[in-house]
Amino acid sequence: MSRISGASVLAAQWFLISIAAGLIMARVYLRLRIMRQRLTPGDFTLCLAWLATVATSSVDIFFFKLGVLNPDVTVGFEGVQLGKGDIEMTSKLSWIANITFLPAAYLCKASILLFYFQITSRVFRLPWVAVWFVTVFVVIAFLVSMGVSLFICLPLERQWTIGPNMCSFDAIVTSYFVVWAFHFVSDVLIFIVPFLIIRGLQMRRLQRFGIYFTFGLGLVNLTATLARFFVNLANKFGGSLTQVELMVAIDINFCLIIACLPSLRPYLRLLQGRPLLSYPTPDGPSNIHSEQRTDKGNFRRLRNTRNGGETDNNFQVTGQEGNAATARRGKPNANAESHSTDREDVSVGDDSDIELTRL
Repeated sequence: MSRISGASVLAAQWFLISIAAGLIMARVYLRLRIMRQRLTPGDFTLCLAWLATVATSSVDIFFFKLGVLNPDVTVGFEGVQLGKGDIEMTSKLSWIANITFLPAAYLCKASILLFYFQITSRVFRLPWVAVWFVTVFVVIAFLVSMGVSLFICLPLERQWTIGPNMCSFDAIVTSYFVVWAFHFVSDVLIFIVPFLIIRGLQMRRLQRFGIYFTFGLGLVNLTATLARFFVNLANKFGGSLTQVELMVAIDINFCLIIACLPSLRPYLRLLQGRPLLSYPTPDGPSNIHSEQRTDKGNFRRLRNTRNGGETDNNFQVTGQEGNAATARRGKPNANAESHSTDREDVSVGDDSDIELTRL
């Protein structure tokens, strides 16, 4: 990799952070103003992940001011003339950046896993078990990584002080390997899960390719994580600081962007002039007309939850020719009987207000 200046690293970092911020704001606006929904846990985790990312990247601003963020300085801060106080301050900032990186990365993973839970069902046992397995692994990975980062050297001051009591190089390397291994393996597992989920979902081919492409961006994330590892390993943890910081920025910000993209698909429907789809969320249905394929046959289900969710308990069934038969509280009229061969028996409760349309 060519020499990368500190200014280029900062520009790339904050450019990616700005993109992630724009996507998060678009997601929140869509949720609150367009779809009339409350914010979900996934929205909150993304916002917290973005704040942690900002905290991690802000450390590089201090590095730049101290003259540390340049291609001639190594990860161990060799190649720059600093006083003992500045070296300890730089080491402390580096330790803080490592600590804030973990919440940023794992909150992104949590947001993606919440999305997986939203689109999976217990009916599809393998994807459901896979999502739960990955979730448990991610929780364990975060706890172990945070524990190792905090307690590998006690008291904490040993991790940034200079002198005979400073944390040993072997302890720092061990901490790095443990944290990196859990981070990379959890990313790989999260990358694999969508291919198990999508196989059991009914969706158009274009939608399927769109989801594959979105999570295929995870390859960029995995590549950056691997590149960072091999750069450190090849240089015996003495590689250029700017190279490593750039790869960290790509890793964490691409994870944010990937976590945001799936929830922004309704914007494409708005641009195409199509009605918005409302998917089930932990907070219930949205306050708009929603479209959803039923479990039976080739009908699609339209739910009207306007006016605070109050309904008038009507439903409509439309045949292939477009002739509609309406019924109140599940009692079809004469026209409905004439089209009984064009529809399937779909149970509708008294509290429902749906429209069933043959696709």
